[in-house]
Amino acid sequence: MALDALAEIVKRLPACRERVIRCHCDYMHNPDESTPVLNGLLIGRLLDLNAIEAINDIRQLFARDCVDITCAGDLEEVEIELGSRSERANPKPNLQNYMDSIH
Repeated sequence: MALDALAEIVKRLPACRERVIRCHCDYMHNPDESTPVLNGLLIGRLLDLNAIEAINDIRQLFARDCVDITCAGDLEEVEIELGSRSERANPKPNLQNYMDSIH
């Protein structure tokens, strides 16, 4: 709900975009690694904000292996969507295999 509220703030007050992105980045510096869905949803919100400035923090979050890729995709998908990569270097992950591995 907090992610939705912050996204709504940015919609209504675009001048707050940078501050909201900074809040997300601050969280990614010390994330709760036991909540991969939350971390994936956070990345989804950053994609909604086209937050290319957060790409290094996003990469670090993926490096911690605590992101549910069913929420916003894997790192390569995120990089492509934000424009920091033009095409995949690796095959897209098989989401069924991914889901089987986490359950």
